[in-house]
Amino acid sequence: MGEAEVPVFISYRPDPDNLKEFLDSGSETGVETKLTALVEAKLRRWAMSKQEGPQTHDELLGAGNEGVAVLAKAILGDTLKKIPSSVPTPVLFKFFDKPQPDPTECEAKIWGPHWEKVEKTILAENGANGLKQMETAVKDRRDEINKLQRTDAEYKIKQFGILLLGLNMGEISLLGQLKEVAEKAAKESREREAEKVELQHAEDAINKLAGRAKDHKRTSDRTVSDRTRGTGW
Repeated sequence: MGEAEVPVFISYRPDPDNLKEFLDSGSETGVETKLTALVEAKLRRWAMSKQEGPQTHDELLGAGNEGVAVLAKAILGDTLKKIPSSVPTPVLFKFFDKPQPDPTECEAKIWGPHWEKVEKTILAENGANGLKQMETAVKDRRDEINKLQRTDAEYKIKQFGILLLGLNMGEISLLGQLKEVAEKAAKESREREAEKVELQHAEDAINKLAGRAKDHKRTSDRTVSDRTRGTGW
């Protein structure tokens, strides 16, 4: 079983309107312990999810923005503007991206090689105007996530008595067996690429030699032809 280190940065301050809840939660130490437990539980579920979590080492290493969106929903819940869809939010983000990225291999199995099942689901759940409405809802959520990443937000979390100001992820690092597997896969990939380059160089060299041989033959033919004409004079 592999592990990864996922640094999460949360900025908050006590909510003046809910100081009792802040104190009941254990002040800074208690609140941070509770937030840490919430974040760790959600990250674990997200990483193991077959629908919205990263499915490969490379996807995990590049999943920072997706992770922030997932954590924001876990921490803030219905405080965020609602997205009326059963399609996971990270998938909707990709679907409405411009330019639209290709789905990963795992995503293609679930949502189709061109995201066609995403569109079908949106229309089935929201009617003919569903795509336009969903695009607006996704844009609003993306704006909320961007504000959190800039530490430019202010969301009340009454149960902890705090105002959430910012939420972000640092660089994800692979650990233990997962790191070893990823490094081995990367090494094998580099070796395959090196072999391709060597084969291409060899092919280019062969083609150049073949071209020189043809040029040499043409030159020889012209020389023979000139000599042949010369002997007739």
